[in-house]
Amino acid sequence: MNNDNMKPALNYSEQLETLRKRGLIINNDAQAINILRFTNYYRLSAYSLGLRKDDVFFPGSTIEQIYDIYCFDEKLRHLFFEVIEPIEIRLRAEISYHLSTNYGNIAHLNPELVTDKKKHLAFLSLYYSGLNASSATPCVKHNIEKYGELPIWAAVETLTFGALSKFYGNLKTGIQKPIARTFNSDVRRFPGWLESLCELRNRCAHSNRLYNISLTKNVKLYPNVFLIDDKEHIQNRIFPRLVVIKRIYNGTGKWSYFFNELKKLINENAESINLHHLGMPEDWLDLIDNA
Repeated sequence: MNNDNMKPALNYSEQLETLRKRGLIINNDAQAINILRFTNYYRLSAYSLGLRKDDVFFPGSTIEQIYDIYCFDEKLRHLFFEVIEPIEIRLRAEISYHLSTNYGNIAHLNPELVTDKKKHLAFLSLYYSGLNASSATPCVKHNIEKYGELPIWAAVETLTFGALSKFYGNLKTGIQKPIARTFNSDVRRFPGWLESLCELRNRCAHSNRLYNISLTKNVKLYPNVFLIDDKEHIQNRIFPRLVVIKRIYNGTGKWSYFFNELKKLINENAESINLHHLGMPEDWLDLIDNA
């Protein structure tokens, strides 16, 4: 079955011929076909955006270079996922501990703790929908059968990072403050930090591209971090998220390991990648040191 309005499917040899016609250098057809087999032509083509104008490749561009960028991006996603996951887990712990010890064991259901009641109702709808979907989970089943509700320390474990971030963002300022401080932030910046890290985490988890992609969530950095002309471009890229992660970890061993691995990955791929596509200023290492 075909839709005549769509382009026809191409076999691997035809895909290579299309790339050659557009100026891409392919020296080894068998190797190139293996690249297409394991990545998908459409997916791989997104990594060539910085190597062409429209459909015409810049002189000297090779399929190996595109694949190198693809492999770099894959490793970059793994690095970021590993460093964001502990932040997500810690957020669950901080919210559940602070709210339960100060506002009761079902504080997540209390509308008096939030600033926007409509947003809270939307959160509760999402929360109970999640409970229904996981009703057979031992933790959920036990608490519902025994108490009719989940205590907050169990409830946070059923929420996605996104739902948890929005719940935190809707808490009253006085409740947000002590939690933000534990992450080396403040209430003006921390909700946005969480949303931006959630977006980044989801892209990593679903194998979505990080290289040469514009992200949607804004990140408020402290004014001493950088003053540059191209701030809008950088805002939508990886670099501000890197600054946020550094501040949250506050120089701990986890940050040191992550940052050393990141520098190593960038150095190993220096000939293939363009740091501009990650939003990295020329003096990005100095800026990170001073962040």
